[in-house]
Amino acid sequence: IDLLQWYAGMPSEVSCRVAHRVHLGIEAEDTACATLLFPGGALGTVEATTAAWPGWSRRIELCGEKGSVALEDDQVVRWDFDEPWPDDSSIRSAKDSSSMGSGAGAPNAITAVGHQRQLQDLVDALRTGRAPAIDGRAGRNAVAIVQAMYESSRRQAAVAP
Repeated sequence: IDLLQWYAGMPSEVSCRVAHRVHLGIEAEDTACATLLFPGGALGTVEATTAAWPGWSRRIELCGEKGSVALEDDQVVRWDFDEPWPDDSSIRSAKDSSSMGSGAGAPNAITAVGHQRQLQDLVDALRTGRAPAIDGRAGRNAVAIVQAMYESSRRQAAVAP
């Protein structure tokens, strides 16, 4: 949700359903499905579950009329545009050697790499006087989206974040 908000901005409306499907002995839901409407009319979806076996990689897809991109965990797996650019092949072939691990099939597979990168960016920002790549507002926005998902599920209606 952090990355979705960072890539696409804040949605104007959120519709969501959450459910307990498999892990009935836990307090939290194990499945959530949400649709997000963005101010320009774009639609987004969030699907999250701990109820699917064996678990899939974390996936983000950005699709539009001029091209589409898909990321699985830390790798670009699709990079297709109607007009090619010179850097396209290098982007398609780039590999991130410091995988963050999604924990989809095993929560203990999640590494600290993502946190390390974010903290390093903050340190670098403080040292150079620039703004961090992700600031407190972006963090609050992601929390607002999650809260809207829960509120929408509770009300069984679309809500604004």
